[in-house]
Amino acid sequence: MKTLTKAWGAIRSSLEQNSFYNIKNLVALAGLDVTLLSHLEQKSEKGATKGQLMTAIDAVFSKMNEQERQQFITILTEELLKKDPAIQDQLEEHLSRHGWGVIDHRLVPLDEASRDNSRSFT
Repeated sequence: MKTLTKAWGAIRSSLEQNSFYNIKNLVALAGLDVTLLSHLEQKSEKGATKGQLMTAIDAVFSKMNEQERQQFITILTEELLKKDPAIQDQLEEHLSRHGWGVIDHRLVPLDEASRDNSRSFT
């Protein structure tokens, strides 16, 4: 069984390549309650680090139920690829290690992707 947590780890890596501000916007677009991150602000002195932001997002993700996780990572994948289509190859490589793939900018389990692709060849 492909777990959403494993997919999150791969997507998280691509998310972290963005700026602090863009990370907050991307997770907000994906449906994460950013009010839970409102205490994290990036400042020149004594501000939150990107690592602290990502850890806080991990904590919120861990408290989501399965359906919320699925929706969050699916939309986040779409938004990451809209923002930077050049990351698709790297994201697909990271996801494939855990049994996930991207088809038409959508996150899918690889066994489902294989079935869809085999249907298109028949």
